[in-house]
Amino acid sequence: MKDLYELEKYYNHLNLRKFSMILSDYTQCYKYYWLESLIKISVSQKIEITFDEIINKMICEVWLVVTRFHLKLGVNIRGTNKSLLEEIVPVLSAKTRENQIESDSMIEYLIKEHESSILPIKRKLIQYVPFRTLSPFLKISGNNPIWSKKKDTIELIKKINEEDPLPYTIGAFEGLNTKVYINPEWGNFFRDQYFLLLGWIQFHKCVYIQS
Repeated sequence: MKDLYELEKYYNHLNLRKFSMILSDYTQCYKYYWLESLIKISVSQKIEITFDEIINKMICEVWLVVTRFHLKLGVNIRGTNKSLLEEIVPVLSAKTRENQIESDSMIEYLIKEHESSILPIKRKLIQYVPFRTLSPFLKISGNNPIWSKKKDTIELIKKINEEDPLPYTIGAFEGLNTKVYINPEWGNFFRDQYFLLLGWIQFHKCVYIQS
């Protein structure tokens, strides 16, 4: 995105060109919501987040898209054009008598109360999304077997981060309790350019939905 490239002179220690490539692949919607949620959480200056916190925020972000606008966000799964995020929403909405749930606090309450009902789907989401979001920085193909080897992928992320600061690194894999560590300099960038970044993500979401 042109606006991001123009910022390189102010953030020349951050690889904004690779960062801009994160959303260039329109095959899945997850990275849009993962990155959006990560940035929104980072505004509070948190630099240590769990997979679970980010996934819960993703559910909040996708809620109205599914319940009010009825948009399809995924490729074919078991004969239907649904994403895993879409599968979570009706499971939770069926647990309440409220006709309209719009606040994050209400959605987070539902998630907490009915965690066991959506746990299998959340576990599927963390298998690849947190790792593949960083793929432009890692220089490995989508079919590389390393993606299925969490320990090796985490080590590769740490190694590359030593030479080319990544937006975040990932701690030892502990399922949903796995920790994400936001690079402080990237965190500053997220806060400084918050509205630009959210607009950029929203643009790519629209392109994805229309494609």
